[in-house]
Amino acid sequence: MTNNLVPKYTWIDDKIYQFKIPMTINGMKDVKIKTHTFGGKEVWAKISGNDFSVLPSNLYLKNIIFGVIYKNEKEIDWYDSQQNLDSTDIDSFCFKGKAMTNTYRYEETYNPYTIFSKFQLNSLIRDKNIQESLWRLVEKYKYNGTWNNMLNTNLYIGDVCSTTSKNNMWKILTKNLSLSDFIIPNPAISLKIHGHNFNRNGIPNGGEETFRFLFTNAIQTQRQTLTEWINQNPAPKPIESADDWEEWLDNLNTEEREELIEEDTPF
Repeated sequence: MTNNLVPKYTWIDDKIYQFKIPMTINGMKDVKIKTHTFGGKEVWAKISGNDFSVLPSNLYLKNIIFGVIYKNEKEIDWYDSQQNLDSTDIDSFCFKGKAMTNTYRYEETYNPYTIFSKFQLNSLIRDKNIQESLWRLVEKYKYNGTWNNMLNTNLYIGDVCSTTSKNNMWKILTKNLSLSDFIIPNPAISLKIHGHNFNRNGIPNGGEETFRFLFTNAIQTQRQTLTEWINQNPAPKPIESADDWEEWLDNLNTEEREELIEEDTPF
């Protein structure tokens, strides 16, 4: 008979699942998912599963939002844009997304035709007969560099996503192990988590989870990395001192500055 205190795992299409990774000064701990016990109590449970219930070997999610649980708090603060926070205030790094049970649905979250059309990528650059018929267009594309860009466009999600370990993610989000900085990234399109559950003998695999994020459909000729995603979307610097306030005020245009001068500054 199953113990009512044992976590029960589900993975249902389009259901939103929440995850958290508790943090210490030395790094991230075990990834946990919000679920219920067999007795119906809401709990945070390790995604490795147990003898009675496990998650799929590959977890596919879309519409990824990131957030944190602050120390001495229980609720998650979700952010829809990149933030630069103080890691000493954070208990757990969090993310959520809609589950996908079909691999094909996950692969479709990458759209390679946002820059070039299906005709250009699937027919024009592959069919010599079409190239001969449209030779003027082909010459134009080769001259201005469009042809090479089309040839280098990746058509499959596996060719544009890079794999990130939990340890590497910790290093990137803390700006190379800074003692105070912690970055919350901009939302991502989709995520694949692998290497987290039990093997066929019911024993934990022992390996570390890997994360494969698809951040954008705008980058198609190279692999997308968490580092590049953060660097391309710099978070605003928190206004924490009078000097910061003056610097920020100096960057405003005249009209914005006049409106704010009428109000008291926070210092």
